[in-house]
Amino acid sequence: MAKEITQSPAKGQVVRKWTNNVTPLNADEALGLLEKSWGLLVTLDKQKQLNDWACTGNHYVVTDKEKDNSVLFFIQEDSNCCCYCFCGPARATTFIVLSPNYEDIATFVRRACRCDSCCCFSCLFCNHALDVYVDGNYIGTVKQRFSFWRPVFSIHSEDGEEIATLKAPCCPCRCSFHMQIEIISLQGESNSSFGDIRKVHSPSEAFNSDHETFTLEFGKNSLTTKSKILWLAASCLMNLMYFEVS
Repeated sequence: MAKEITQSPAKGQVVRKWTNNVTPLNADEALGLLEKSWGLLVTLDKQKQLNDWACTGNHYVVTDKEKDNSVLFFIQEDSNCCCYCFCGPARATTFIVLSPNYEDIATFVRRACRCDSCCCFSCLFCNHALDVYVDGNYIGTVKQRFSFWRPVFSIHSEDGEEIATLKAPCCPCRCSFHMQIEIISLQGESNSSFGDIRKVHSPSEAFNSDHETFTLEFGKNSLTTKSKILWLAASCLMNLMYFEVS
């Protein structure tokens, strides 16, 4: 039976309905599993999309790749209906991360519509960015940097310190079956690649209809839970910019 919960995030009241049969973890339990996780699988909830006549955003299920795909989070997008329908991946939106017990975990906010160019200057309207909040507290930002050749993004802490860089392919294509975005750590003695965000294609999908299935690999690195939430926010932004096909 579907379970319905109504809450009021910053952008207004959102009604959440989920029909997934999952273990009802609370927020602390879900974050505890995230701390131990080496990788996540994020999948578009197609059934929820079909039932969402309000057209206010996408719905995702986040599972732990190392724990038999046990569900850690749900992600519900909260966007304006017109913006969602007509602006496509360039839309302003908010991602609300929920535990399987429907408790708020985090919020990712993209405040304005952006153009879809890969080499814009860091101006007011062209700089892609996603602000990240946990319990209403700002913990960092994922934002695009100017680049002539390939899309480059920076992950910043709440203090403004740049802690990681993301590098996308020089010619990303939304219709491609596979795509890899490299995560490079800027902490420690040397800059090194320690994870990635990958678009994956299921062999059962003959016509590549699963555009929004992607993985987030942390590897066996000693990342904090806060850092992993920032990486998850980065994967949501990469999905908007390079994976989603509207």
